[in-house]
Amino acid sequence: PFFQEFQDLWPRWFGYNAFRRPFEVTRRMMDSLANDSEWRNMITSGDVELTDREFAMKVDVSGFEPKDLTVKVDSGFLNVEGRHEEKSDDGSRYVSRQFSRRYKLPPNANQEALKSALVHDGRQLRISAPLLAVESPKEQTIPIEYVK
Repeated sequence: PFFQEFQDLWPRWFGYNAFRRPFEVTRRMMDSLANDSEWRNMITSGDVELTDREFAMKVDVSGFEPKDLTVKVDSGFLNVEGRHEEKSDDGSRYVSRQFSRRYKLPPNANQEALKSALVHDGRQLRISAPLLAVESPKEQTIPIEYVK
């Protein structure tokens, strides 16, 4: 009775009483964020494609200008970074956003031929490298030693 009156005052979200299941509200909100395509794109680290001839990847760089981005290769790792800052003329507003991603390149990626380009109206950075031919190991007979 007392609790029933309190439950009736508690707001109802998503078609059920939040008082009875308080964590259900949080779970449903998190599920809706995970299913939102724009949110999912922001948290995606990048799409990597590997074919028999090319390594390629795309990184979402929405909100960044070409001058805000750097792509470097170091010791077999590809480093992609973005940093953007905005300040209002009167100093009342400051916006900063940045990201950093690090990817291990395939051992046969031609690091000297890496290319990067902005695609999809500048919203994605595509980085690619041709793969060097790898010789298949040849069959080899290994002698057996007799040890006494």
